[in-house]
Amino acid sequence: MIHHTIAQIEEIIKSASRLTDPKKQELLKLITELKEEIHQVNTQDQAKLASLLGFTQLSTHETLTQAPNASLLQKASEGLLLASQGLKATHPFIVSLIAGFSRLLSGLGI
Repeated sequence: MIHHTIAQIEEIIKSASRLTDPKKQELLKLITELKEEIHQVNTQDQAKLASLLGFTQLSTHETLTQAPNASLLQKASEGLLLASQGLKATHPFIVSLIAGFSRLLSGLGI
């Protein structure tokens, strides 16, 4: 499930017409780093990671879609914050990668 969600996030980025190629590459680089890190997540934390990635996927979709839904984007941001709390102590680098990814998305100005 985790790998599937990451693949969906990658596909959203690759197909986003609203992104420049350099921004796509920057976001995809963070996803590549994330893929390398998720192998360190123990079984107990995989459900928390799945939640965090689910909110990341929703946030990515809503930011890059042609008609973003501000309400859904707000809920995704709230969910990201809450889900990251569950992994912050055990996997701070993963939380840091997701936070960086989210900052890039929010700073796109689109």
